[in-house]
Amino acid sequence: MKAKTYPFFFTLESLPPRNIKAQSSPKRRVVESALALLAGFAPPLTAQEIWSNKSDLGRRWQPVAVQTASPGRAWLLGEGGCPEVDRLIPLAHNLPLTVQTWDAAVEFRARLTSAMNVTFPLWSDLATLYDTVICEQEYFGRLGQWTEPAWIQGAGPGTMEQLAVFRRLQFIIYGLLPMEYKRLQAGPFLKEVIAKMKSPPEEEGFEGGPQKKVFLYGTHDTVMVPILHVLGVFQGQPSYGSGLILELLASSKSSKSQNRTTTVRMSFFNVTADDVRFSALPFNGSKTFSGRCSAGDCDLGSVEESLRQYLPVDIELECGLKSGNEDSRNSSRTTVLLLVVALVLAIAGNVGLLSAQCCVSPKRSGYQTM
Repeated sequence: MKAKTYPFFFTLESLPPRNIKAQSSPKRRVVESALALLAGFAPPLTAQEIWSNKSDLGRRWQPVAVQTASPGRAWLLGEGGCPEVDRLIPLAHNLPLTVQTWDAAVEFRARLTSAMNVTFPLWSDLATLYDTVICEQEYFGRLGQWTEPAWIQGAGPGTMEQLAVFRRLQFIIYGLLPMEYKRLQAGPFLKEVIAKMKSPPEEEGFEGGPQKKVFLYGTHDTVMVPILHVLGVFQGQPSYGSGLILELLASSKSSKSQNRTTTVRMSFFNVTADDVRFSALPFNGSKTFSGRCSAGDCDLGSVEESLRQYLPVDIELECGLKSGNEDSRNSSRTTVLLLVVALVLAIAGNVGLLSAQCCVSPKRSGYQTM
């Protein structure tokens, strides 16, 4: 996949594992997804990287570190404790689109309650129900251990299609919540991207050639979608394993950074059961960047200015975790890296390449056995 799409960038010399920085949500399924993606993304290609010639594993796989943060401080990937986000999320229940969709399904909800003997007080409960059934069907179906719950037929024709309406609604709503929500949920990641792209470039890499850095972030679709909304490129719920790619392209090979012209390119890869498809996301097709970006690619300064209102200054302070008098130096500290010539940020979905990990045990969900 990488060689076909990026034949010049992803070469043996330009992508040793030590030039990759991978970060993940602390959730186990996301860490496993990131590890699986890296296994295919950076296989051992040199004699030094092949750590054993006695097995296929040693010739086909090499370890690449994946970093995580403690759950209470994982703001970068949307899992840090943020009371302000918790306060803003319930606003979704009273949005006009939410109320309209909920009211239009009154007869369906009555049939579903009767079939399951379960009350669903919130629209988001129906979205969760749909997601649970789909995950269980995908995982346990492969093992030959899944049968359709009786309540699906008991609730009448089109039950899953009507539940899917609420699942899609969940991802649309992320774009309708106040700007403060998007700033706190998507902003830490976007701030990190811009900081990495602005790092001082150096021409020489670890192996004497051009050093090209790759940063991979593994997270959830519920974190990716607010980012897509902020970027103005939301196209629906991402499939598991899909990703957003942001590349920084330098127009000059001069060692003097002031002589470089840097532009950002944005694309998306969608994972299906049979294929991985890449599609360009032109900046001039996004309302977020329409005032400053007139082409498909956009210069880094214009990207930063377009996103500035979404970039938190002090995430702990803005989340309400500390007062303005406390020292904010730790929370605003940025890591300076060596070189960014082409920056790829792939946000893996909940599952990535390990689709079995998406699923919820029927004992936990309660839906499989009803």
